[in-house]
Amino acid sequence: MLGMFMARRRMVAELERDGRLHDPALRRAFLRVRRHEFLPRAQRHLAYGVDAVEVLDEQTMTCPGFIAQMTELLEVTPGARVLDVGTGTGYQAAILARMGCSVTGIEVRASMHALALENLARAGLGEVDVRLGDGALGAPDAAPFDAILLACTPREIPAALLDQLAPGGRLVAPEGDHERIQSLVRLRKTPGGIQREEVRAAWFVPMVTPELVPQ
Repeated sequence: MLGMFMARRRMVAELERDGRLHDPALRRAFLRVRRHEFLPRAQRHLAYGVDAVEVLDEQTMTCPGFIAQMTELLEVTPGARVLDVGTGTGYQAAILARMGCSVTGIEVRASMHALALENLARAGLGEVDVRLGDGALGAPDAAPFDAILLACTPREIPAALLDQLAPGGRLVAPEGDHERIQSLVRLRKTPGGIQREEVRAAWFVPMVTPELVPQ
């Protein structure tokens, strides 16, 4: 247990050294959430490395550097309502919840949905609302959201998600062709329309509909 705690501290120190972690609230969340407990046991030794980690059904847990950068781009504060699309094992949702956000998650794969619920409950975050469904449709009954985060890549940002952003809200997502390097973008809803900012190159798993998920 002490070894994992020290590995978590090293991960945070490396993110800070590389200029990928600035927000003190996010730093505290990274230290508090046990990333290894959101991975299958066989992969837990990889939890605090720099790379993404493969989990179930050919899905991956996003690398710490991207999680830090994407979370900071959301500009969340305590009490923010956040939609986490592609919840996976629940780690990103846990980070946001530990930052004081009210989190709604959506996961399209039943196996991953069940794992996220189990992991979040074990972490004492059973209040996070994780739903099984199509991330492209969002969660209109829980909208509007101050921030929306996608851990999967649509070719274009779904209009339904933009509709569910609150005025001034931010959406952070990889976007583009699944066969090529994608772009990490931040969209902001303003009175004059959607402002778009391209941040960096990215590579994430594609966003899929429930019909395309292997049974």
